Amino acid sequence: RRIANENGVVRIEEIELDDGKWEIEGRDAAGAEIEIDLRATDGMVIKMERDRPAAARAQP
Repeated sequence: RRIANENGVVRIEEIELDDGKWEIEGRDAAGAEIEIDLRATDGMVIKMERDRPAAARAQP
């Protein structure tokens, strides 16, 4: 949770251990979806994706 918070996640929606990595899904303060994969052995971020919130995508 600490690592997720440090990477902008304010609301965690799912945490799952899969194939030696933690997969965290959540939202940032603007509502954008964030997905973070952490190496289970040491917590190192190995992948991070952030999608803009729907309201931001709708603007021209």
